[in-house]
Amino acid sequence: MGTQSGDTASAPEPRKHRYGRQSWPDRNPLGVPYFPVPLELIESGLARQMRASELQRYLTLLRIMNYLGKLSFSVGLEVLGNMDGISPRTAFRVNAKLEERGMVQIDRERNPTNYTMMLPSEWKKPIEGIRLTGTAYNVSTSRRLGVPKWGTGSERQIGWK
Repeated sequence: MGTQSGDTASAPEPRKHRYGRQSWPDRNPLGVPYFPVPLELIESGLARQMRASELQRYLTLLRIMNYLGKLSFSVGLEVLGNMDGISPRTAFRVNAKLEERGMVQIDRERNPTNYTMMLPSEWKKPIEGIRLTGTAYNVSTSRRLGVPKWGTGSERQIGWK
């Protein structure tokens, strides 16, 4: 497929306000509503270690958190299952794994279950992560090493300072 002369992609042009101030176009390239996902999920390498069902459940919980505007909320397993398609049996394992990773705190004593989304700084992250580098036209990745929060004291033996 060839490109036509009018198909070149370029940086968005700033708009002018009626008072002379300059503003940039809306930062919604998809043109549809969406919700934010913490960059640390990818950059820490945590997303690579998670199963698809764990990522599905975490994204569903993020969506609910964004909709309600609160870090802590109550929702039943049936509602979550209708949203993300995870069966109740799998949900038990997935919720336990998210809690083990420090991403979510779950209070099962309440009905419906109460979920508290934890800040990325409180997550138990893997040792190695990925960081995006480059520009919008040339993206690459670089490895990032860090001391795990749950370090055993043997960090110096494997070259960490």
